Amino acid sequence: MVKCPLCGSEDVTKLKTGSYRCNSCGIVFYPSEETIIDMRDLIAPDQLTEEEINRLGERMKDVAESVAKDVFSGKIESVFSGVRNIEEILSKYEEDERVYGIFVDFEGGVNGTLFTLIPEKDATRVKDIYKESNTVISLYKFGESIAKMFRERLGGDIEVREIDVAYDSIPSMMNYLLSEVGSVKNRMFLNVRLLYNRSPKGEILFVPQKDSMKALKRLLKRDTF
Repeated sequence: MVKCPLCGSEDVTKLKTGSYRCNSCGIVFYPSEETIIDMRDLIAPDQLTEEEINRLGERMKDVAESVAKDVFSGKIESVFSGVRNIEEILSKYEEDERVYGIFVDFEGGVNGTLFTLIPEKDATRVKDIYKESNTVISLYKFGESIAKMFRERLGGDIEVREIDVAYDSIPSMMNYLLSEVGSVKNRMFLNVRLLYNRSPKGEILFVPQKDSMKALKRLLKRDTF
């Protein structure tokens, strides 16, 4: 019997990605701790130039710094990088560490997923911001705020299609992220890490869909971007 890792409820629904949604607390999780793909199969594509990647990274850092200001009172260093695979990001955390993941799916001119990872021990700060007794509800509201900021910084004709909040261990979160972004070959993973005293406090990761690269390039050329 599959149980929710957050509230322990057995009232869960299996989703088409292989993950589960808890019908009690609303969290999404992946029950297996086996990685669903060899990380060496992840390839960074070259559709964006180095200059374009850096410009997009600056916009992502703008969002990350706003997040850091809200959650950590601005005492955070944000570091941008283009990474070859998800393992490079998640390997910085303890394997059994529990984390929350906020997934924002965009559609329209640019399709893609914006993923924010927050360690469980730091999620209480988000709950305090929104003055909610329920951590999951506060994280949904936090996700809406992040989505709005990123959409404004990206510009163009894009809309938020869906926001999901997941909770799990690092290996299972890796599975869930891979299931969300679908086929991972020739994907680009753009990452901003939040550091406090050189310790990771969270991640913001943007995974644009392959068929959105041309539209993303156009947005990057606009003076208003």
